[in-house]
Amino acid sequence: MVYIYSEHITERLRYVCRHIFGSVLGIGYELGSNVPQDDGVVVINYSDNENVRSSVRVVPCGLLEETGIRVVVPDVFYSQGVLAFFRTGGDFEFDVFSATFYMISRYEEYNVTNLDKHGRFMEQDSLMCRNGVVEMPVVDIWLLRLKGVLAGLSPSLDFAERKFTYLKTIDVDNVFAFRHKGVLLNGAKLALDLAKGRREAFSLRLKSVFRLRQDPYFNLEEVAQMHDNHKDTTLFFFHSGGYGKFDKKVIVPSLSYRRVRANIAKDFKVGLHPSHRSAFKERLFYLEKKVLENVIGESVVRCRFHYLRCRFPESYKMLERIGVKEDYSLGFSNTPGFRAGTSYPFFFYDLTEERQTDLKIFPLVVMDKTLRSNLNLNTDDAFERIKSLAEEVKRVNGVFVTLFHNENLTDEELFGWKGWKDMYKKVLLQITSDN
Repeated sequence: MVYIYSEHITERLRYVCRHIFGSVLGIGYELGSNVPQDDGVVVINYSDNENVRSSVRVVPCGLLEETGIRVVVPDVFYSQGVLAFFRTGGDFEFDVFSATFYMISRYEEYNVTNLDKHGRFMEQDSLMCRNGVVEMPVVDIWLLRLKGVLAGLSPSLDFAERKFTYLKTIDVDNVFAFRHKGVLLNGAKLALDLAKGRREAFSLRLKSVFRLRQDPYFNLEEVAQMHDNHKDTTLFFFHSGGYGKFDKKVIVPSLSYRRVRANIAKDFKVGLHPSHRSAFKERLFYLEKKVLENVIGESVVRCRFHYLRCRFPESYKMLERIGVKEDYSLGFSNTPGFRAGTSYPFFFYDLTEERQTDLKIFPLVVMDKTLRSNLNLNTDDAFERIKSLAEEVKRVNGVFVTLFHNENLTDEELFGWKGWKDMYKKVLLQITSDN
């Protein structure tokens, strides 16, 4: 067992200890202000009192003793080749408890006014991005280093075995490219294709609308089959909102889409992909959640925001009120990597109320559109980037979460994603086989 001695036991300290010793290291621990007399107990002295009998001392910077939110701009340095901050001295060189809390509470995302056009926190304002380490799970590396220190002090410590896990997630934004969009819209689009000489688009739209061929985006059964051997680690997120500028679902209700959604829910975990409009509108979000629940016949407890459109703390407080238990939105749209510096899931800590919630956040590592549309990578380079990120997660025995869209797993040259389906199959084969 590990004993953490502190003279200031706060909710923040309790929260970060649960994550470090419970969720990541998997070791029994006790937090208190009375050092045990048993010499066999490994004691971490987390205080300014250097006279406490302990095995290792971590000097606090004071963040965990505070309440509320203030402007904190950490001075970074490199500890054993890895970026760190809150340097305080002691045996561990920096306050690993406060640094971990700062990252997983998303402290830096509170009270931010510089948002992008979708109302999102921007990567250039992220400590990890500014210092060029967003593709490194620094928090996980710190905690494995802490594990090594503790194991060196007491080889008999029983740490839980953590194994690399690959979670494949599919966002279903558009289930039809052409069909079920309505007569007026399709008529206008066909006329526009003709006027601009887009013969391939005109032919594909016409054949799809008149059911002379399968609509290219109606590929959910095929995408599901691609994951037949990974059902326990694959999740589908379904858009259930209306049509709009950033929401291209369907205008005309589709019984075939309803059937496919219900069938997928029998074999896979599913969640809500709320519309762009509902991200900050609780009533609309609730109604969309009910629509999906009526289709699949069960409560919806998972979410991934459309366009990753989430903000701290508003979005997560809303999810908690509505009954969502897991969120998979925490990543950057424009760059891959570790927004919270970790690959491990963690519980949302509400800094406005100073409490841990039951809402678990699964960090997103990489998205298909980021690789192609933002980084302009071809399929070979995209595969290598995904593989490199997976290797980072494997080194820390963490959870690797990818996001692909069903519409991008077609082989139609027209949409610009030709070859990505084969690349994704390669990802499933190689990364999962190493799991």
